[in-house]
Amino acid sequence: MSDVAHGRGSWLLAIPFTFLVVLIGAVLALVFAIWRGGTARGEVATLAFSPECPAGMQAVRDRVTAYGLPVQAEAGDRLTVQLPGQPDDLTHMPAALTAPGRLELRAAGEVVPARVRDAGFQISIHGEPVTLVTVDVSLPDGVSATLDGQAVAVAATNGEEIQFEARAATSTEAVRLATDRAVQVRLPLPCAVGVRVEP
Repeated sequence: MSDVAHGRGSWLLAIPFTFLVVLIGAVLALVFAIWRGGTARGEVATLAFSPECPAGMQAVRDRVTAYGLPVQAEAGDRLTVQLPGQPDDLTHMPAALTAPGRLELRAAGEVVPARVRDAGFQISIHGEPVTLVTVDVSLPDGVSATLDGQAVAVAATNGEEIQFEARAATSTEAVRLATDRAVQVRLPLPCAVGVRVEP
């Protein structure tokens, strides 16, 4: 084999390694961005909640904790919290905290009788943010999902685990979407909860 052919073969062998290095770098950059966004550093706002049942307010408090929002003050159904620091916090966070979180799984046209055991944010093997949900039954093939009546794209299933894609215009929005779904599915509200932002 000539030196030229040998050199060309060595270059081709380096392609998978180079791709792996680039992929790892991208994942680390995304994880760093998530870590930077994981500490609430936005403005302080007072949110007045109106739950239709006593357990509703506790569920909201649990979600506030899950999001890592520091509570500055609490008075009855009013929470003064520090928001994450995104431009649309005053509209997004109240909606995220009061979304019902009703997950429904279907296969072959039938509802899968599954209960959520856990849910969390994860980076997939493709380096993309996903919501990973663990249920109490082994899931069949061809599972579809809705969250609060809206279709959710299923990325993969594996036994009792199902991953939901987070389709968004930017990586920051995708991370937030995957996080919202994880919190809402893991901590569904027991009843409807209204909310308003107090001036």
